[in-house]
Amino acid sequence: MRFPMTRCVLCAVACAWPLACSASFRAPQAAAPGAATSTHTEWMSFFLFGVIGGNDSDLRDLCGDAGAAKIRIGHDWFSALLTVGTLGLYAPRVVSVECAAP
Repeated sequence: MRFPMTRCVLCAVACAWPLACSASFRAPQAAAPGAATSTHTEWMSFFLFGVIGGNDSDLRDLCGDAGAAKIRIGHDWFSALLTVGTLGLYAPRVVSVECAAP
């Protein structure tokens, strides 16, 4: 029994869609309203739908002693496109850190 190519593509997209739409968010401390903050963005490399890979980021290198006000780990449109385009073999995630006001 042969499967049409469109069925395989639709199945791959259906499996990759939840991963492409996933993100996590953490707010360790609230920044004061109107306080000047800086935002840093890094890519983390994962493979096989995020099961293998990753790396550590030191917040002290990014924000110094002020710490982080917001941390978001997820996908932007380009990393989601790469995940779906490679059928999950390469699944990068984007880490955005908003530093707290000193």
